[in-house]
Amino acid sequence: PLTAEGRRRAVDLGQTLGRQGFDSVTVSPYRRSQETAQGLFSQRSEMSWQTEPWLREIGLPDLSAQPAQQIDDFFDTFKARPLSAWWDGIPGGESFRDFHARVSTGLEGFLRGLGITRMRPDCEHDRHLFVIPPEVLGRRHLLISHLGTSGLILSELLHLELVPWVWESFALDWNGVVRLETVSIADGHLFCLQVFNECG
Repeated sequence: PLTAEGRRRAVDLGQTLGRQGFDSVTVSPYRRSQETAQGLFSQRSEMSWQTEPWLREIGLPDLSAQPAQQIDDFFDTFKARPLSAWWDGIPGGESFRDFHARVSTGLEGFLRGLGITRMRPDCEHDRHLFVIPPEVLGRRHLLISHLGTSGLILSELLHLELVPWVWESFALDWNGVVRLETVSIADGHLFCLQVFNECG
């Protein structure tokens, strides 16, 4: 769950991001994401959101009974491993390969539900082009998830190399906002990064 400070920051973010209009809001089922959404829209009782399991953070082993220092040591040991070993994830948790498959499949389904599809998914370069119908252009969608999940989404949409240390590559604050827009290019559309780590 969010700390008292986390809840305060979510409410503060509601003064900026929470006042903007969105055509859809989709949230991870994890408690801290749900509480972020609640704080974000605390002044807008009409707001509702869809909860999607594919937005969960990478699955970790149950460490709830472990002392804080032991948990810190556990993660320090994990981070010290050779990068090639990171593909297997944390022992007892979800592998990065499974994590990526879950998020990429969920993202493709999410986009398809919005009417957005990859133009030529089997073409090496053109798989980064998307078909976006005119009536869909200009709509705004908000995803509330986690650092690892957000990193994978950015990697997929911005055609970045897939690596299992993706959350180390994106130095996002816990309440950092990333904004993507689409641009017309060739005979399709690309996603482009407009704002990174904007905070309320």
